[in-house]
Amino acid sequence: METQTQPQVEIKTKVLVVEDWNRTRIDFGVVAPGSKQPYEFTYVGPNKVMGAKSSCGCTSSVAAGNKVSGVWSIGQDFSNQKQDLTTQSQNITVTLSDGTSKVLHITAQVNKNYKVQK
Repeated sequence: METQTQPQVEIKTKVLVVEDWNRTRIDFGVVAPGSKQPYEFTYVGPNKVMGAKSSCGCTSSVAAGNKVSGVWSIGQDFSNQKQDLTTQSQNITVTLSDGTSKVLHITAQVNKNYKVQK
């Protein structure tokens, strides 16, 4: 008499990942030198936002309630760049009430041939 073996069934457990931010990265696309890019990130986690600090003085960062917002002032002079498009990026480090921190990112492609319309 033959013994039949049951096939092995792999059970995959679904994992729900809960993000504490509405987003952690903003890409502004192609922008002009000298432009100002407003941004906003919203924290939806259980802690409180205690502060925010940007990686350079060209980016303002304000933490108010559960929002981190500001304006990124893109540099005006890209004449020393050989290519028309230059990738620029900044980081905003946010400190939370539990002592942890999160780094948020903003990026843009600066086209040195674009002009800001006034």
